Amino acid sequence: MKRLSYTIESAHGFLKDIETYTNDVLEAVTFTTFEFACERLAVVNNLLSTECWISAVYIPFPRPRAVPLLSETLQ
Repeated sequence: MKRLSYTIESAHGFLKDIETYTNDVLEAVTFTTFEFACERLAVVNNLLSTECWISAVYIPFPRPRAVPLLSETLQ
């Protein structure tokens, strides 16, 4: 089964972190609603040197790889 999600995308790929891009949507930052994705893009837009936009993507559900928890990525 696939689930509709939203991601921030640029010509360099999907946004993974500030100024870090990936071609693998499973490594990208994803959002469950278009509105929330737009809010987050507005927050980080001034930190990005590349033009970005919101894209709708289908990702496998459940994910083949678990998304790391925020507490794990800050260590």
